[in-house]
Amino acid sequence: MAVSTETNVGGLNLGPGLNLSHAAPVTSGIANRQTLTISFDRAVTGLSFWLTDIDSTLNGSGTKRDPYAGWWDRVALSGTYTQSRDALVLGSGTTADPWYFDDPNTNVGNESGGARVKVTYPGTIAAGDTITLQYWTTQSDGNQRIFLSDLSWTARGC
Repeated sequence: MAVSTETNVGGLNLGPGLNLSHAAPVTSGIANRQTLTISFDRAVTGLSFWLTDIDSTLNGSGTKRDPYAGWWDRVALSGTYTQSRDALVLGSGTTADPWYFDDPNTNVGNESGGARVKVTYPGTIAAGDTITLQYWTTQSDGNQRIFLSDLSWTARGC
């Protein structure tokens, strides 16, 4: 996890984002997921953020039936939220129905739109409550990445 070197993740014109990626190629499946936990030390309202670069590639294999190369991102969040997805991002964002790109061989550029979800948590998130972001791939031996961008919320002062 690191701040990205890209200056326009997801084509949002909001600057860099948080690069969430595996350090090396991983085996496919939710059992090999990465998990990011978000929590606050005081109550917040209006939490929203973008998840970008939810895409796929077969890593030059030349066939959509090759399940052994590249990556095909899957992303899930905990809690109750609203979402606005780009047209080719499917799913509801749960572990049972994660977000994923419609085509298994479309590598969307890190600074391009078309592979994004805007998430908003309505209401108040209590101090200490956690939101869990999970991401994994359904293709083997790929080094997937997604970006978290434009994280914003409102909190009362101390």
